[in-house]
Amino acid sequence: MTTQPPHADDHATPLLRELSAWLGEHPRVVVCLSGGVDSAVLAAAAQRTHGERSMAVTGVSASLPAAERSKAAQLCQWLGLVHREVATFELDSADYAANSTQRCFFCKTELFDRVRGALPLDFALATLVEGTHRDDLEGHRPGQRAAHDLAVRSPYLDLHWRKAQVRAAAAGLQLPAELVDKPSAPCLSSRLPFGTRVTRERLAQVEAAERVLHARGYRACRVRHHEAIARLELPLAELPRFLARDAHDVAAELRRIGFTYTTVDVLGLRSGSMHEALDPKRRGASDPAGAPGAPTARDDHGAHTAPNAQAAPAAQADTGAPRPSRAAEGGL
Repeated sequence: MTTQPPHADDHATPLLRELSAWLGEHPRVVVCLSGGVDSAVLAAAAQRTHGERSMAVTGVSASLPAAERSKAAQLCQWLGLVHREVATFELDSADYAANSTQRCFFCKTELFDRVRGALPLDFALATLVEGTHRDDLEGHRPGQRAAHDLAVRSPYLDLHWRKAQVRAAAAGLQLPAELVDKPSAPCLSSRLPFGTRVTRERLAQVEAAERVLHARGYRACRVRHHEAIARLELPLAELPRFLARDAHDVAAELRRIGFTYTTVDVLGLRSGSMHEALDPKRRGASDPAGAPGAPTARDDHGAHTAPNAQAAPAAQADTGAPRPSRAAEGGL
């Protein structure tokens, strides 16, 4: 993060005036903050509009990557915005853990209930807001039903904003550049195929595997968890670099995490790819912007085996030891 918070310039852009006017209609505002740019813009705008009459709350569980939790806390410190963390227990819910297509409904219901219950007395009647925008409605969003049921407001939907408007507002607020263009980061449970039980162990594997990719400079990526198989989604433009330079070492590291096989999806990174198993018409509909997507329940279609990893054969037995890393071979 840069060292100075955004300047209090209410006339930076018409978008900011519009958002500030919406927030100004609510005496106190609580932002459900995840660490991404959508909720970050709401947090910054709420702090500018309401000051001490605004705060942010982050739900913490195994489905939230530690890096996102840290970013949310750092942002609020930078903004001078009161921030609370509240533990959520969606994984203890049989409905959530079953990982049906309604998983997000159970998650958001738990989140919004816990946030509301953790508010200080002077915020008991505050308006809860979250960062869904118009582009989000083009996908499967059962979480929006929870927001509606629990009276959580979505300013971007009321203002008809899309992701482009959110990023423009982030720039107008002078948020850090790494946040303005930050790829989307859906919860870790979205990396599991529908019907695969959500467990802390599986989420920890996904988080550790994605850290491996982030450390190598792949900001926008997904590791889809198909039991022994890790299916990587990367922007198409980055596939040649990955296959030529990093594939062997990444596969070796993922093997240590618990993935026997590492594959690369040749269709690249795309939104909602887990839903392709439910709706074949969506299969291969890549996101041209290369924005991070959700997951896919495909083990084989469109997957390319990394040079040092086994393809996903009918027999799952692994008979070979991990190939030495390229560094050990005198490579990069």
